[in-house]
Amino acid sequence: MKVRQLSDSQGLSYLHLVMLSLYAILLGVLVGLIDAVFGRVLIGLSEFRDHHLFYLVPALPLAGLLIVYLYQKFGGKAAQGMGLIFKVGHNEEDQVPLRLIPLVTVTTWLTHLFGGSAGREGVAVQLGATVSHAFSHYFKLPNASHIFLTMGMAAGFGGLFQTPIAATFFALEVLTLGQLSLPILVPTLIASFVASTTSHLLGLEKFSHLVSESLTIDLGTFMKLALLGLAFGIARNLFAYLLSLAKKKVASLLPNPYYRVLLDIYCLSTFCGTLLVLIIGSSVWIHH
Repeated sequence: MKVRQLSDSQGLSYLHLVMLSLYAILLGVLVGLIDAVFGRVLIGLSEFRDHHLFYLVPALPLAGLLIVYLYQKFGGKAAQGMGLIFKVGHNEEDQVPLRLIPLVTVTTWLTHLFGGSAGREGVAVQLGATVSHAFSHYFKLPNASHIFLTMGMAAGFGGLFQTPIAATFFALEVLTLGQLSLPILVPTLIASFVASTTSHLLGLEKFSHLVSESLTIDLGTFMKLALLGLAFGIARNLFAYLLSLAKKKVASLLPNPYYRVLLDIYCLSTFCGTLLVLIIGSSVWIHH
């Protein structure tokens, strides 16, 4: 991995870093507030869904059509989601519309409410990146888009999951794989910690899982973990490659996004139904 030192800071001075560090405090508070609202509402909707599965899950196709309509009607460039964040970070686009914030927030809430599958990580990163990039035009810095997106992504991820260190190093590398940009480490870390603290003080529950078993790291365990890491990496790349091919194929066969979302929901319901039958059947078999 290539590590950029301060001497290779792409024109950033120490005064720039001080300014960015002060800005990082404001950014962390703003993104932490947004993460707290998003996360607390999401938890509440998920609990409500769990108590009303019979009524809400059958309405998932209607929710899917509504989400497609919202993106078609109001999305514009914001409909690209994370793709737009990467394009701006690579200077292929120059703006992240602020409407991305309410759009991705509301559609994620709807997805979880009606039993759909949607991760929180991408949403958190998009929220933080959008807020931070809105301020980049007020700072005359070299490579401002990249710098502000990095700080925003760290704040968004750290604020929602309250894992500021992991969020910082994720953001420092994600826009340029294989390179770790250290000149903005301090302001990025500040933004992430402030966002995490803000969301915590506003009552957002930390997503965690208690592991009660202890693990002794010996040579055998280390080799197993290394093999697991290799297997996970291969599986991830294979999944991403096949998913990209599947999206292109389905888009060519079904240009209408409303048909595509109905197909997605049908496949999901068919898979879940088959899984439920297998679980019930195995439970009966074990019982007898």
